Amino acid sequence: MTLLSRRRFLTISAACAAVPARVAHAAAHWSGIALGAPASLRLEGLSDTEAAPIFAAVEAELNRLEDIFSLYRPDSEISRLN
Repeated sequence: MTLLSRRRFLTISAACAAVPARVAHAAAHWSGIALGAPASLRLEGLSDTEAAPIFAAVEAELNRLEDIFSLYRPDSEISRLN
C-alpha cells in the first residue's frame, strides 16, 4: 500500500479545483431599461415560468420608482418638482 504524500494530495486537490464543474442548471434572464439605463437580472436555479412573477414584480417596482425619480418621464414627481 502506497501512502499519499502531502505534496501529492495538494497537487491533486489543486488540479481538481481548477477543473470547472459541468452542472446543468436553469437560469432565467430579464433585461430592460431602468432610470434611462440598460438593466438586467439573472435568476439562477429558476425556469422562465418560475421566474415570471418575480420579473413582473421587479418591473412593477421599477415603474413605481420611475414614476418618482425619472428625468425622462414628464409626469414623474421629480420632473414636476423641477
